[in-house]
Parts: sequence; C-alpha cells; structure tokens
Amino acid sequence: MSLDNANENSLHDVEIEKFVLGAMLLKDGASVPVVMSILDTDDFYRPEHRIIYNRIKNIYLLHGVVDLQLLISKMKDTGEA
Repeated sequence: MSLDNANENSLHDVEIEKFVLGAMLLKDGASVPVVMSILDTDDFYRPEHRIIYNRIKNIYLLHGVVDLQLLISKMKDTGEA
C-alpha cells in the first residue's frame, strides 16, 4: 500500500505521539525547537495530544525550558489538566 492511497487514520500512531511528547520534556525541552520545526498541532491525531503539544510549545517559547513539573503546573493553571 502506498502512502498516497493510505487511509488518513492509518497514518496516525498514538504510541509514537506519546513518545514525541515525552521526548520534548527531556533535558529541559532541548528537542522542542527541532520538533516544532517538523510538526504542527494538526499532525497529532488525538485532541489531548494537540493540547499537550501546544502547551509544551508555549511554555518553551515563554521560558526557554520545559519539564514535566512545569507542564503539569501550567496545565492545571489553565484547567487543561
């Protein structure tokens, strides 16, 4: 099956999305700029992953670093967690 003919839903892997989001939280978000240059919010299939991706991105842009505790804190502040 070629990618051109693939069902759109078959191109999404929730486990890979989780892996990418988790990787963005390592080493104070060192990979965030790289991921941001490759992926957009709409590239995430699950709505909750889109929310987390946007929050990680916003934290990184504001603070230059991001980690799990900061992510949880900000998401609680905004009612997303």
